[in-house]
Amino acid sequence: MGRTWRVALAVTGGVLAIVGCNAITGAGDLDTDVPDDTTEGGAAPAPPEAPPLTCGKGTKRCGDECVDASDPAFGCSATSCDRCAVPFASAVKCDDAGRCAPGACILGRGDCNGDPSDGCEADFTLPATCGACTVKCDFDELCAFGLGGCVNTCPPPTQACGGSCVDVSSSPAHCGSCTNVCPSRPNSVPTCAFSKCGIACYPGYGDCNMNPSDGCEPTKPYFVDADGDQHGAKGSPKAGEACNVPPGFSAVADDCKDDNPQVHPGQTGYFSMSYPTATGPSFDYNCNLVEEVQPTTEIGSCSPFCSRGYVKMTDAAPSLCGSTNFVTKCLGGQCYDFANRSPVACH
Repeated sequence: MGRTWRVALAVTGGVLAIVGCNAITGAGDLDTDVPDDTTEGGAAPAPPEAPPLTCGKGTKRCGDECVDASDPAFGCSATSCDRCAVPFASAVKCDDAGRCAPGACILGRGDCNGDPSDGCEADFTLPATCGACTVKCDFDELCAFGLGGCVNTCPPPTQACGGSCVDVSSSPAHCGSCTNVCPSRPNSVPTCAFSKCGIACYPGYGDCNMNPSDGCEPTKPYFVDADGDQHGAKGSPKAGEACNVPPGFSAVADDCKDDNPQVHPGQTGYFSMSYPTATGPSFDYNCNLVEEVQPTTEIGSCSPFCSRGYVKMTDAAPSLCGSTNFVTKCLGGQCYDFANRSPVACH
C-alpha cells in the first residue's frame, strides 16, 4: 500500500538531492507518496543465507568442516568420517585405495596377507610365522621370538606354551600361565604386564573413561586457539589428539579471525565496530561469510522504492554494513543508517 512520508533532501550546490532511490534536482522538503516494500509494522527483508560449504581437492566434508581426506582420524573413505581402527597396528594410514591400513605393527605382529581389513594379523611368536612372515619352523621346533627364532629348547626366562617359547609374565596369549589368554576389548589389543592383563589402545583411541573393560574410546583432535574463544583458526593443522582438549586449544578449527575473541562461529552478539581483515573492514563476527544487521533494527530496502525512513546513497560507498541488499554503510568504523544517523549493530 502507499504511504505519505517526508524526506529531507540533501542538496549539493543546490542541484542534486537523494530521495528514496532516485536523484532529483531542487531543494527543500518534499512530501512523497510512494509504495514501500516492507510489510505492516516495518518487517525487514530476510538476510541472505551463507553460501553452502564446499570442500576442495584432497579434502572432504565431515560435519561442518572440511578435513584432509587422507587423515585416518576421519576415516579414509570418501563417504565416511568414522575414525580408522586397525587391529594390532601401532600407526595407521590411508592406503592408495582409500582404505584404513596399518602404517606399522606392534612388536610381535605383522601384516603378512596384505589385507588392511584385518590389520597386523600375523603373530610372530607362532611357529608358522616365527619372527617374520616368511619364516616357518620345522614341526619339531619351537618359536622363540626375539631369542633366536626357531629353537629346540626354550631359553630362560621363557617356557614352552604350545609351539611358542614365552615369558608368561608379559605374554598376552599366556598371561601368568600357558592357559590364561587376555581378553580382547573394543579398539584395543590385549597386553600382559607382571602377569596381569591390560589393554593398549589403537592409534587415535584412548581409555578416556578409565574403564579398561569396555575398551578404548576415540580421542579428539585439538587445535591451537590463539584468542581463547574455543575456536582454532580455520584450516589450521591439528596440534595433537587427546581424550580431553588441553587448555589453550580448541576441539574445532573454524575461526575466521583467531586473534579476536569476539569473532567466531556461533557468535550471537551484534557489534557497531568493524574489525580489520586482509580485504578490508568486516562485520562478519559469526564467520558465516554474510554480514547481517541486528534483526531488531529496521532495515531499509529498495525494490523499487526505499523503505520508510531510509534513503539510498548513490555515491561511492565504503564497506557496506550488511549485505548489498541493505542500505546502511559504515562511517569511521561505526555502522549508521543514513536516514537518521543512528548506530546500527551487525554481525
